[in-house]
Amino acid sequence: MILLLNYDIIKMDFRHLCQFIINKNIWGAEKMNKYIIYLNFHENILEYPLPSVIDRRVDIDLSEHCSGCVLHLEYFDNIWKIISDDNVCINVGDERKDEHILCDGDVLNISVFDESFAMIVSKADKTLTEFTKYSLGGVKSITMGKNRENDISLNDKFISSEHCLLESIDGALYITDKSLNGTFINGHRIKDQDMPPKNGQPESQMQKNHLKAIL
Repeated sequence: MILLLNYDIIKMDFRHLCQFIINKNIWGAEKMNKYIIYLNFHENILEYPLPSVIDRRVDIDLSEHCSGCVLHLEYFDNIWKIISDDNVCINVGDERKDEHILCDGDVLNISVFDESFAMIVSKADKTLTEFTKYSLGGVKSITMGKNRENDISLNDKFISSEHCLLESIDGALYITDKSLNGTFINGHRIKDQDMPPKNGQPESQMQKNHLKAIL
């Protein structure tokens, strides 16, 4: 066994050394920034948790959804970056970038030849795995949106004031999208007409970017 000592650490007293260990985690890498990216295509939306890797490159093949698209990301020094190439262009607002450091809340426009889609970055934390339950028993309809007048009010920048309507008709649930950005069922954007959750599945997931409802 080889023990490597840092002189700056040796000079510290025990109390400060413990604090240094807690803050910097000297026994391993610094605490990793974990993100989930949402890839918002016209007809569907993909949720992709970035893997727990250290000092390596990650390629995400999206050719099934966007011809010729492979996203190149890398994780070094506790920083996630996305890198453009000859096919994939990264735009932040009106600015085109060769590479971009990912941050919580980023909304990037990715263009590949004549196609484009949005990439939303969200930090992976407990709020993404905690759900609030709403009982639908005896309820004929439920409105969802940003306005407080809705039955379910959702405070999120991607949610419309009146986003969607959930109705119970003859024992089946139907969803009407009223939003600007769209509502997705099991990753697929619903059309203008009402569309019930798919039958034969243990659960259906209604999603708008990183907000998700399990029915």
